[in-house]
Amino acid sequence: MSGHVGGSAGGSPALRDGSPRDADALLDLERRTNTVALAHVFDPARHAFPSGDVRLRWERLLEDPDADVVVADASGRVDGVVAVGGGRVGHLLVDPGLWGTGLSSTLLDAGLERLRRTGVRRAELTCLVDNARARAFYAKQGFAEARSDGRAPWPPYPRQLLLVRDLAV
Repeated sequence: MSGHVGGSAGGSPALRDGSPRDADALLDLERRTNTVALAHVFDPARHAFPSGDVRLRWERLLEDPDADVVVADASGRVDGVVAVGGGRVGHLLVDPGLWGTGLSSTLLDAGLERLRRTGVRRAELTCLVDNARARAFYAKQGFAEARSDGRAPWPPYPRQLLLVRDLAV
C-alpha cells in the first residue's frame, strides 16, 4: 500500500507509507529507541545491538506485500513507525525525544485502522515482560495481557507477553 497517510495540519504528524528506502532510517530509529527504552534488558556493555539482523528484518518487512508500514517523518528524519500485518502490530517505535507527545498513540491508531480495513477483529502484539513503559502504554490503549509469548530472539532472550485488543468494526 502506498501514498500519503496523514498531514501535519493542526499539529498532527506527517504520516506516510514506508518504502524500501526507509530501511536504514528505521534501523537508526530502532537503535535510538531500544538503547534508551531497553537498556535495562539488553545491557549494551554485554549485548551489542544486532544491527545486521534488524536491518535485514526491516528490508524484508518493507518488501512484504502483506505488511503495512506507516512512518512519521515530520522532522525530516524518521521519528516513528508502526508496522502491522496478519492481525498483529509487529513494531511500534517512537524516537525517545518525542515520548509523551501523542505520536505513539497516533501511529498505533493508524496501524489498527489498517488492520480493521483488512477485516481483523482482534489485534495482537508481543511485548517484553520487562518493558513496563510499553506495557502501561498498551494497557492504556485497551490491550490486555493474554499469555506468555516465549522469548525474544536476541541475548539475553528476555521473556515476552502476548497482548490482545478487540477491534470494533
